[in-house]
Amino acid sequence: MTTSNQLRNPAYGYNESSIGHQVHSELERLRRLEDALDPETIGMLSDCTVQPNWRCLELGAGAGSIAYWLAGMCPEGRTTAVDLDTRFLDQGAFRNLTISEQDVFECDFAPQSFDLIHTRALLVHLPQREEIYRRAAQWLAPGGWLVTEEPVIIDDRESPYPEFSKMTRAVRTLWGRHGADLRWSRSLPGLALRNGLADLSVSARIMQCGQGGAGDRHWTFMINQMRAPLISAGLLSQEEWQAGIDSFNDPAFMDISLVMISVRARRLA
Repeated sequence: MTTSNQLRNPAYGYNESSIGHQVHSELERLRRLEDALDPETIGMLSDCTVQPNWRCLELGAGAGSIAYWLAGMCPEGRTTAVDLDTRFLDQGAFRNLTISEQDVFECDFAPQSFDLIHTRALLVHLPQREEIYRRAAQWLAPGGWLVTEEPVIIDDRESPYPEFSKMTRAVRTLWGRHGADLRWSRSLPGLALRNGLADLSVSARIMQCGQGGAGDRHWTFMINQMRAPLISAGLLSQEEWQAGIDSFNDPAFMDISLVMISVRARRLA
């Protein structure tokens, strides 16, 4: 039975899901996600001309790779890493790193607290995503950057691989039951403009499946982690799950699973 506290807490669904931190293999999944996404993320953040004295905020820090990178780039400043569950983060990694265990919806930073705020694969999972973005925009100092990277799933009905298509549709449906919306990310550019941010830049990078690489390693690990929840929810049979995972063993298989939409914008000085 869903309690009133669960309804109030926008992170409840994610924390209790098949990719919550309580899942025994979740740290490894996050590491594989970092391997797939960190190079492009670091390139985008570097384009903000990060300064040594900047105050940075990482919302939804996960396993910590980007929070650690920011702390290392800003030795004269301060980096704050926020996550609902900080078990995977090392408080002692950097002297200028603060780790805060809290729901991102309950963060209450003062206006103009940060020169750079970053999120990745966070907002799509939270029903109050646009309110969280609005608050983050207010926490920016004049000239500060808000960098958001969120996935948008490709229409699985258009895939030429029916077994893989059924699997991705099942994943999207399961996450949707926890409040996720994997088609919302197209709203990000307009959201930045409505919140008074400027110097907008938008990019998209394809996460392909097939032919090996970091993307494949993340996808196959995640699908293995989600096998039991997908089957118990009645979204896939064991045979359908196996057919989907077997797609990766086909040398002729290559599909586009999702696209990461990245939006960078700043508050004018």
